Amino acid sequence: MSVDNKQLVQSHNLIKTLLEATEHFHNLVKEKEVNQSIFILTSIVEGFEAVSQFTKTIASVDLTKAITDVEEYLLMISRHFEKGNFIKINEIVQFAFMPKLKRIETIIRHELAPIKPNEIRSIGVFHSFYNPLDFYPEERVNAMVKESERQHARLLFFTSNDVNFDKEEIDAKVWVNGKWEHVKSPFPDVINNVGAGKRTQTDRKLRKLIPFTSFHVGNKYTLPKKMAEYRKYTDLLVPFLVCKNEKNVYDFLDKNNKVVFKYLLSNRGENIYFVTKKGSRYIISTHKKEKIMNHEAFNQWLQAVILREKGSFIMQRYIHTRTKQDEPYHFRAHVQKDGKGRWTLTHIYPRIGSKKSNLSNVVTDGRVEDFHDFLMNEYGESIGSTHETNILGLSLEIARHLDKLYGLALDELGIDLAIDDQGKYWMHEANNGPQTAYHEQKKSRKYNSLR
Repeated sequence: MSVDNKQLVQSHNLIKTLLEATEHFHNLVKEKEVNQSIFILTSIVEGFEAVSQFTKTIASVDLTKAITDVEEYLLMISRHFEKGNFIKINEIVQFAFMPKLKRIETIIRHELAPIKPNEIRSIGVFHSFYNPLDFYPEERVNAMVKESERQHARLLFFTSNDVNFDKEEIDAKVWVNGKWEHVKSPFPDVINNVGAGKRTQTDRKLRKLIPFTSFHVGNKYTLPKKMAEYRKYTDLLVPFLVCKNEKNVYDFLDKNNKVVFKYLLSNRGENIYFVTKKGSRYIISTHKKEKIMNHEAFNQWLQAVILREKGSFIMQRYIHTRTKQDEPYHFRAHVQKDGKGRWTLTHIYPRIGSKKSNLSNVVTDGRVEDFHDFLMNEYGESIGSTHETNILGLSLEIARHLDKLYGLALDELGIDLAIDDQGKYWMHEANNGPQTAYHEQKKSRKYNSLR
């Protein structure tokens, strides 16, 4: 695929995303959701700037006119936003902006050279600082390679140090004839980026040239905070606060005599403490250990562990989600977008911990079971079937909602849900790049579905 045609493919994908984002923006404006509308509008403007750059090679008067019109409409929408004129914004979006975007999509689609059925497409697997091959589980890599071969795709594993912008090529590791080899390759058609947090300058430059598939949803605090701002599905969130000082910790304990402290940057059940207040005593539980402290000892522990770095822990109300055998559990729903950008459920399963523990993480002496069988055994056929339908539906609804909150930029999520002893549903957290040790092949099938 030529560079120009590759850019057209990127433009076409961007335009389809912008059309979806604009429909969402239109609905937000109708509901006068100002803050979220501004966020989505900013994403639309940035996306359209990239389309405008990528389509400069198309010699089309019609396209040039359509791009100019869209830029003018975006300016008009911004001006009316400043005036709070939502009725006018709705008119522009519905009768001018959307039709022009659709016209641009049609022009670009007609310009695209047809892709041959057996043409090999390239997918970059990238991390800013480390080659994913060095830390991905072997099972995941094997499943990815197997599925990429089935779908006529070529996986290129690389990091920032492997990129040459002058030659527009990378020095990547590729599976060839049963072994890993270093090869020089043109930039991939798409990049599946691994990890979050600090990014290199190379990462930022690549994002302007090649579509990236993954965007970070935040940590244990920023994601629920973002959800709370827009109200929808907030009833699923466990009440929480950031641990900033003694007063707010003790106030929360007075209202909730059993709480959970979670370190914001940890995962896989690490740095989690369960605290129960009984009169003047405090019971602190970790995985399988328990300590009973008086107020003075507890306060010392609080300062040394929770408040040592202010704002590094959150505390949540404890939610009783245990099986009939008194085992802690939650459901992990792994959802991904398919080749057409639609959210689909890749796999869902209960993660069950030891009855001696408060943690349902399978790393700590836990296990997994079949989702359907678990619900039937725990609740019986009638109630279990209702829960099954509701949990499956919630998994996709939450994914679509979070995707909209992040400008339709997400492609994969692990969502943790549970049912308490009153039959209420709770969402513990959602994260990018979830662990998939029990369904690597399913993940890879979606992962390699070319966008």
